[in-house]
Amino acid sequence: MLSLIRPLSLKVKNLPDSKNEFPNDIVKPTVILYDEERFRRLSKEFVDNLSKNQLKNVDNIWKDVPPSNLVKTLDHYAKLSKIKLTGLIVLTTMAGFYMAVPSTMDYSLLAWTLMGTSLTSGSAASWNHFLEVPFDSQMKRTQDRPLVQRAISPLHAATFALVSGTVGITILATCVNPLTAILGGLNLCLYSFIYTPMKRVHIANTWIGAVVGAIPPVMGFTAVNNAIDLPSILLGLILYSWQFPHFNALSWNMRHEYARAGYRMMSVTNPKLCQNTALRHSTLLLACTTAMCTTGVTHWSFGIDTLPFSLYLVYLSYQFKSDPTSKTSRKLFLYSLIYLPVIMFLMAISKNRNKKQGSSKPETEKPILMS
Repeated sequence: MLSLIRPLSLKVKNLPDSKNEFPNDIVKPTVILYDEERFRRLSKEFVDNLSKNQLKNVDNIWKDVPPSNLVKTLDHYAKLSKIKLTGLIVLTTMAGFYMAVPSTMDYSLLAWTLMGTSLTSGSAASWNHFLEVPFDSQMKRTQDRPLVQRAISPLHAATFALVSGTVGITILATCVNPLTAILGGLNLCLYSFIYTPMKRVHIANTWIGAVVGAIPPVMGFTAVNNAIDLPSILLGLILYSWQFPHFNALSWNMRHEYARAGYRMMSVTNPKLCQNTALRHSTLLLACTTAMCTTGVTHWSFGIDTLPFSLYLVYLSYQFKSDPTSKTSRKLFLYSLIYLPVIMFLMAISKNRNKKQGSSKPETEKPILMS
């Protein structure tokens, strides 16, 4: 490695001398022409001698940027949009839409709703990337993001966020209804410009983030009914409460990275609150799933079918509270990934097709006319 720090050979060209041009006590300027080939070779040797982990912490290394193409650009857009998170948001929106449909599915309306929601979600995630570059570079989980790796420019990312958000809200406003567009715009602003900066200010960011996750299923309901009713609120509350055992368990094993990046999470600033909140909202999920049966949207079988799954979530949350270790937090986090799709599936198959949404009275059957 010592051979790597020997001075580079430079070609120096002095400027024309002039007696009156510079005072005697000032060094005359020179133009330095770097030996580019030698610089490339030494940089390559330097890179080869660094381990993979060390390389991530080195900023000023010579490297050739590969030319951009359509496939790479789309890959960058997918990462900016947090494609997995956006996919979850689309699925919960679809769940709300399906539960709100009284009988016949309007597939055209569903397509416009999902398209507008996914574009709005992608825009919010892209603004999150744009605003958190200095902090993402300090966490292993986020060091491979496009802006951290300088795969695309900040202007490119901001343009993508602006265009996708504008198009998404416009689709929701013109092809769905204004109420759904308002909810989509509200969610974009909450996630991008309130939740994101608050992560470094106050632990209340977790509650705001939970509201962001609760709005998409409500948007599914409003896309059909153009109104916020009790079933939509209860479904939103299920998503709201689910996020606390899910995220609190996830953040527990990452609290050292969050602390290093300066994020004020419950797992960092108030570990006891982190554990208690996970247990509290796991218990609230029992109440929300049971209350869903009283709206007429689902049969009572939904409350019975979901009971063992919800009780096991409470049990894992209690374990996490009693013995907060990497093992208990990981078990809770992994089970939360299973719990939500199971609940959504059981809700779908328990849908009450014989009752109007939000009403406990059965639809009156039309008389059959005999000829």
